[in-house]
Amino acid sequence: MMLETIGSKLLGDEDERAVSPVIGVILMVAITVILAAVIAAFVLDMGDMGDQAPSTQFSWDEDVGDGTVEITITGGQDIDTDNLVIDTSGDDGMDDERVSNLGSDDYFHESDDNDRPLGDWSASEIGAGDSITLDSDDYDDSEGDLNLVAHYDAGETIYLIWEGDGEGQILDDYETSD
Repeated sequence: MMLETIGSKLLGDEDERAVSPVIGVILMVAITVILAAVIAAFVLDMGDMGDQAPSTQFSWDEDVGDGTVEITITGGQDIDTDNLVIDTSGDDGMDDERVSNLGSDDYFHESDDNDRPLGDWSASEIGAGDSITLDSDDYDDSEGDLNLVAHYDAGETIYLIWEGDGEGQILDDYETSD
């Protein structure tokens, strides 16, 4: 008799024993449903945040005497030129020029009688080692032979902007000398 009393206190009555397995089953089902939802979100790519801007490093080399700024990609991920925009902070010169719109026959103005072709940046994708030069000199296109002139004024900021899925992110910027 004494063992039955001790056993019922330790193990519980017949009615109390069923509560623990029911709670255990409910917890197991809840954990399984939550785990399945998390896995489904990753498998079905529901957690995608859209296009991510590339992680790319640039170097800027300004030659005040020549009035030029050379932008070189020094490392990181390649950039699709459809998503790359060059912009300046001023009203003159280029304004939100998408790099992919520039053909290899387009020019960046270097001086009145010496124009530099777009070069490396006319490709659909650019990466480490590719460079482009912008000019601050006044230019005269009275002959009408330049399709595009990338031009900045002294003291302006030049922005390299990555645009994807309707959102833009400044990859790098450089403030030119006055």
